[in-house]
Amino acid sequence: MKSLNVKCSRPYDVFIGKNLIDSIGDVVSENRRKCRALVLTDETVRDLYYARALRSLKSCGVEAVPCVLLPGEASKSFESYNKVIGVLTEQEFSRQDVVVSLGGGVVGDVAGFAASTYMRGIGLFQVPTTLLAMVDASVGGKNGINSEKGKNLIGTIYQPESVLCDTELLKTLPDEIFRDGLAEVIKCGVIRDARLFAALENEDPRLRNEDVIYRCVEIKRNIVQEDETDKNIRHLLNFGHTYGHAVEKLSGYTIRHGHAVMIGMILMARAARNMKLCREDCVPRLKNIARKYGLPVSTSFRADELTAAVMADKKRGTELLELVMPLTIGYAEIVPIRLDRLDMLTAAALNEQSDETQD
Repeated sequence: MKSLNVKCSRPYDVFIGKNLIDSIGDVVSENRRKCRALVLTDETVRDLYYARALRSLKSCGVEAVPCVLLPGEASKSFESYNKVIGVLTEQEFSRQDVVVSLGGGVVGDVAGFAASTYMRGIGLFQVPTTLLAMVDASVGGKNGINSEKGKNLIGTIYQPESVLCDTELLKTLPDEIFRDGLAEVIKCGVIRDARLFAALENEDPRLRNEDVIYRCVEIKRNIVQEDETDKNIRHLLNFGHTYGHAVEKLSGYTIRHGHAVMIGMILMARAARNMKLCREDCVPRLKNIARKYGLPVSTSFRADELTAAVMADKKRGTELLELVMPLTIGYAEIVPIRLDRLDMLTAAALNEQSDETQD
């Protein structure tokens, strides 16, 4: 087992290893001597792992109360949030009690938002069950829900008390969902670790899940510790996300998060190349690694559609939008773009899609 300590407003440990789901009760009871736990999950994860989580909690004297959501991005909603708050109030949970998130990024976001707002904050434990949630969503304290206007527009920054990444749970992931998480792993390589990116180019990450997850969490931990409230350098973690969120929204969330982010990363690499900011090999290497792992390299949405969706981004200023662009594989920077140049930048990046031989 590996572990990292995250030194934020509330310090906590991230544990990475096999069969950690059976230690949930120990971790919760060590942090909270006497408490009840609302275990938030979705129908898919409930059928796979809820019984094990319940057994662990009960063995340590923690009473578990289940709350089950439908799987999928649609559950990242006011309705789901209200459902969780309803259970917490009906069961008369107190500030001594906790929410345990057992699921992927959607479950983790809703759990974190509910825990941070119920009674102005109760305990939160993250037990991510997907690669994407292990390397990204469960660490750093960001959580929230979507609105009709865009993704993640409503939320808080609220750190968990502990994160348990059980690598054995990845064995039950469908390939498409595992690939979804690989997009976030690729992102970490592009923005801060050329060796990680090269390793992904040359070997199967499933052969060393624990090491890959550890390195991604370490990269995110280092950035979050420097900018917990997301005012400057933490924006680097949004590489590919501004346009990725636009793709998700335009697709009605039928395109998965990681797949959309991969499209966004390639668009940003193309934009950086057009602006002569990045090395020539960035785009072809990103496209090659995307194809290797069955991730998309293009989108059918028009420039005007993407620009309109991007304009709803929560980080947009009155005149500028901050975009993350790679200067080379392993290093990216935040580049402010004038809003009146956004449509031209988007169109130029999209135009290259029709000429695959150019890359």
